[in-house]
Amino acid sequence: MTKPLDGLRKQIDEIDQKLVELISQRGAAALLIGQEKSALNRLVQDPLREDEVFKHVTQLNPGPLPDEELRQIFESLVAACSRLQKEQSSGSADA
Repeated sequence: MTKPLDGLRKQIDEIDQKLVELISQRGAAALLIGQEKSALNRLVQDPLREDEVFKHVTQLNPGPLPDEELRQIFESLVAACSRLQKEQSSGSADA
């Protein structure tokens, strides 16, 4: 392997670590939102809010990923956070 490739891969590893930390923070925030929704007797899924999130992140997108690719990533992230909220509200989550 070449030195430049090693350096670039190390950079990717460091970015991945930050992403995992941020995704975990987002999950924790989603759990708090789930608690609030439960207290207000609201449904976990909020399609209008999800659309707002997708529009917001694509507006923030500087590239190089195309908007549709970024949206797909966030669709998965939002779905995972919704599952956390559902598990929490049904009492099956450990958090």
